[in-house]
Amino acid sequence: NGVFGQMNYTFSKVLTNSPGTAQSRLEPYIDNNRPGLEKVRADFDVTHVLNASVIYELPFGVGKKFLSSNRVLDRVIGGWQVGSIIHAQSGSPISILSARGTFNRGGRSGGNPVDSTLNASQIKDLFGIIKQADGRVFYIDPKVTDPATGRAVGADSLNNAAGFSGQVFFHPTAGNIGSLQRLQFDGPSQTRWDFSVIKRVRINESKNVEFRAEFFNFLNHPLFFVGDYTVDSTSFGRITGLNYGARVVQAALKFNF
Repeated sequence: NGVFGQMNYTFSKVLTNSPGTAQSRLEPYIDNNRPGLEKVRADFDVTHVLNASVIYELPFGVGKKFLSSNRVLDRVIGGWQVGSIIHAQSGSPISILSARGTFNRGGRSGGNPVDSTLNASQIKDLFGIIKQADGRVFYIDPKVTDPATGRAVGADSLNNAAGFSGQVFFHPTAGNIGSLQRLQFDGPSQTRWDFSVIKRVRINESKNVEFRAEFFNFLNHPLFFVGDYTVDSTSFGRITGLNYGARVVQAALKFNF
């Protein structure tokens, strides 16, 4: 009846101690005596992925269910087709890190995981798209950052004491790794809808003219990009980039023969 569609869904879990993303032949453990510390989610672990597409030929005009006998009217209402592609997935893994190399990892991945007075579930409750009156957008509730500096650790971070009210993240102490895991949390989920409209005008049995308009990111919905957060950063918890840009519209006119 002029409807064509398909859908696929993937549920996955990727754990690894060597993700293979460092562009080197060796990805050393942080501690050879404790190799289990490296068994975490892979950088490319995405739990849920859904893809769906549909094409619908409107049931009007010659050869269709309605108004098929009027060839003059067919030029206006016949030959229309709409289509959609939808992609949705859960967020990519992110870490909350310290810039200090307290144990054998100063520069790699920005440092080591941090300690926190919150458990993992309570930290996840801090996540969400939070828009401020001044235009800034956060993914981690700014109530856990220092209002004066934007960092998640206070000015007294060298002594690892709380430097402001609401501080919940702390540097790991010298010689230790923080209690949180790398890549323990998810970034923002991603959903994109692409839409198309096509109109075909028949000239004869072998020739037709086709006009098509295609809308990528049809709803102009922002798809936010979030990477690892470092507690020392003055933009801790903020969203400053996009995974996919603004709506794009393209139009085409084709002669098929």
